[in-house]
Amino acid sequence: MLYEMTKSGIQELSPTTFAKQGFGERADLQRLLRKKIDIVADVLVIAEEFSDWEDSSRRIDLLAVDRDANLVVIELKRTEEGGHMELQALRYAAMVSAMDFERALDTYSKYLRTYGSSVNARDELLSFFAWTQPEGNRFARQVKIILVSADFSKEITTSVIWLNEQGLDITCVRLKPFILEHRTLIDVQQIIPLPEAAEYTVQLRRKAEEERTAIKTIYPELNEVVSLFEMKAIPDIRILGKSHYFRYITVLEWHNSTVHYEFYQAKEFISVELQLESDAVLPLADTLKTLVGVKVGDGTELEWDPSWMAGRGRLRAKYPLNTDPGTVTEAMCQLIKLTRSKVTEKLSEIQSAS
Repeated sequence: MLYEMTKSGIQELSPTTFAKQGFGERADLQRLLRKKIDIVADVLVIAEEFSDWEDSSRRIDLLAVDRDANLVVIELKRTEEGGHMELQALRYAAMVSAMDFERALDTYSKYLRTYGSSVNARDELLSFFAWTQPEGNRFARQVKIILVSADFSKEITTSVIWLNEQGLDITCVRLKPFILEHRTLIDVQQIIPLPEAAEYTVQLRRKAEEERTAIKTIYPELNEVVSLFEMKAIPDIRILGKSHYFRYITVLEWHNSTVHYEFYQAKEFISVELQLESDAVLPLADTLKTLVGVKVGDGTELEWDPSWMAGRGRLRAKYPLNTDPGTVTEAMCQLIKLTRSKVTEKLSEIQSAS
């Protein structure tokens, strides 16, 4: 419920419906949310009524991107039960999943022209992703779904919870209208996942993804490096994950999974990294940047990647795949020695300040 508080008392506001207040689904709700999408999520809308595919007349209400360069399908309903919007959104997510950065850029350019905007689409996208240049291999790694409705039936919420457990990323946002004199107020609530459980949900989803990819053949270079590192038996260090292309390394005294070391393997290189993955650990960035240029392993210099995780950043050293595994292992040991105490101290300061 929503209440009005005055000096004389607290009064319960009367719930209403969008239809009773004369708000249409596309003519009003979609139009208004397009202009104020931040009340639903931190995304950038790149298309409205998107339907750029063959042999189908289906349209995505709003197509957006998040700061991690994932596509976001936003489906809207003004009704109290939400209809079958989760099924529609799943179809749309599948249909748009092959979109690459260049097609997204073209889509966004058309969208801006439609509304007479002079914004440069390319510059706006790069700025939103905190990229200095397009990184096609990082674009649309995932298609997320946001369902927005006046309310949701039990069938929808049950389906969404189950789908999220299978590794999808679906958010339900309820827009509940209330009436105050002649004005319409809306109570905006994210109901799935609960905001306070969001980080835990992300961790569960990542674990599920690791388990699904575990059946793939691990890169042999990564496998050998990890095996050598395990033999080092560094105190209070744990290697986690089963992915075929990375292993992340946690430090027990940090008590924080959003800052960790990682062995990461791509097609052309393998790297040792210290990654920041939440705003809470952003104060660590300045400390880590002071180590840029320090040499580890065979003399490879540490570099700072500011684009990692929507601008949170990572400190890393990259090695060709034919590098001796012992060199890469030693580089990780040196990276840990260089940074562990600094990070521990800074995390303690952050915790005390909060």
